[in-house]
Amino acid sequence: MHQDEQLISRLGGVVKFATRLGLDPKKGGAQRVQNWKSRGIPAAIERDNPWIAHERNLMRSSAYLRDASSPQAMQEVAHG
Repeated sequence: MHQDEQLISRLGGVVKFATRLGLDPKKGGAQRVQNWKSRGIPAAIERDNPWIAHERNLMRSSAYLRDASSPQAMQEVAHG
């Protein structure tokens, strides 16, 4: 699964993501975003919408925190 697929899903799905970008879901916007789930969000779209990078960082942080609090990670810290 491409990380952008997770990001798009986290933000409400294809239609919601397209709408937030100002793309009309009924006029190709949803298909465009659907393609990004496997190809990745284009750099120009991210550049013009800095909130995407912010959301990506939040997603990474929460994944990091979730992984760091796993029982295996806790054991590794304890055994240093």
